[in-house]
Amino acid sequence: MLQYIIRRLLQAVVLLFLVSVVLFVLLNQSGDPLATLGAREPPRPEDRARLERQLGLDQPVLVQYLYWLVGNDWVEIDVDGDGEGDVPGQRRGVLRGDFGTSIVTRQPADQVIWERLENTLLLMVSAQVVIVFLPS
Repeated sequence: MLQYIIRRLLQAVVLLFLVSVVLFVLLNQSGDPLATLGAREPPRPEDRARLERQLGLDQPVLVQYLYWLVGNDWVEIDVDGDGEGDVPGQRRGVLRGDFGTSIVTRQPADQVIWERLENTLLLMVSAQVVIVFLPS
């Protein structure tokens, strides 16, 4: 029985890793994050290059995945855009509950999730009640 539990836990770890890779790839390929930061006109090329360095978008995909997963508070990041690390990173990563900042509301993403959780649960529970108690 203990071997079965250990095997299932190892399968769960592998599955969670694969799900995190798929999520990161989908988020990474969903569009240009710098295009949503601008107003009506795209940023100038020098501003775009500076923003890419500040946000870590100039890093290889594996480094971006590592920062997304475990955070970047253990490395120095480039704040002024000169190509050299200035201050320790601020992100803690998805594994530690840091989901970043909402692009639309400019608030922490976990705060946006908590604001909408009540309505989501209300809709989910009412749908379950309809599914369980109404005959098909």
